[in-house]
Amino acid sequence: MTKKRIPDKDQNILWGKAAALCSMPNCKEKLIYEANDAIPSSATKIGENCHIVGENKGSARYDSSFTDDEKCRYPNLILLCRNHHKIVDDDPITWTVEKLHEIKSAHEKWVEENISKDDIAEIRNEKWFSRRVVEITNSFNLYNWDIISNQLLNGTVSKKLNDDLYDFYINIFRSNIPTSKKSLYDSIYDLAVRTYEFLQTYHMHSMLNNNTTCYMKDRFYRNRGVFNPNYDKDLHEFNKWEEKTIKLLFNITHALNIFAEQVRENLDSEYFFDEGKFVVYDGLGFMSQVPLSPQYNLPKAFYSEKELSD
Repeated sequence: MTKKRIPDKDQNILWGKAAALCSMPNCKEKLIYEANDAIPSSATKIGENCHIVGENKGSARYDSSFTDDEKCRYPNLILLCRNHHKIVDDDPITWTVEKLHEIKSAHEKWVEENISKDDIAEIRNEKWFSRRVVEITNSFNLYNWDIISNQLLNGTVSKKLNDDLYDFYINIFRSNIPTSKKSLYDSIYDLAVRTYEFLQTYHMHSMLNNNTTCYMKDRFYRNRGVFNPNYDKDLHEFNKWEEKTIKLLFNITHALNIFAEQVRENLDSEYFFDEGKFVVYDGLGFMSQVPLSPQYNLPKAFYSEKELSD
């Protein structure tokens, strides 16, 4: 039988009233942890919406007099950790409907008396930041940043990367601003701005390849007929554009290093600690004095607006 989805409103009420903690006495486990390495997986979600009256026939505490809608609304739900969810469902004789309602009410009363609105707001903020760290890690493909930066340096942007980075930018600018960890938020906001600036500049002279899987440089100075009377002017414009995109890539990379430092300081001390700093990898020696001599470039500061326009 297909499980009916619990409405978002009811989940928000449940998690809010329980303060994202397991409702069982002597547990109170925090249920919003993300994976330490910022890689999303099933192990990161450790809180579960437990049905007090079982959802389907044969499930714990099932009651046919309840409608499907009633079973999936807040009054019939209790927030538990995975261990206690299994315990109460495996032993419905001990964990009756009445007993679970008592536990739920007692926990919510405890939350009201012991956890302030500031504490609840901080829990919500922690969740927001943890999600953004996961989003950035995945959108920028940070575990393969050497490869990604090398592709960007040479003017190739996969359509997936392009779309993921645009989505990241939009998500940040649509988000409600958290009330804590200002330095971490500022680093995320700055990364979004610099990412958008790179994409906007890059797409001034880029085009999708034939199989539409990636964007490539558009060498427009070659594409204006057999004879281009403005060839020198167009080539100069292209070279200035190419130089600016490289500087903007360095700005993104420097912003990533600031972001990672803030994550280590505010959320996870191990975040990319072993891997080290992000660099711009030049696999073909594009920027090297020696052709075909690979090199790693570690940005030490941002290019200013004047340096970008020179």
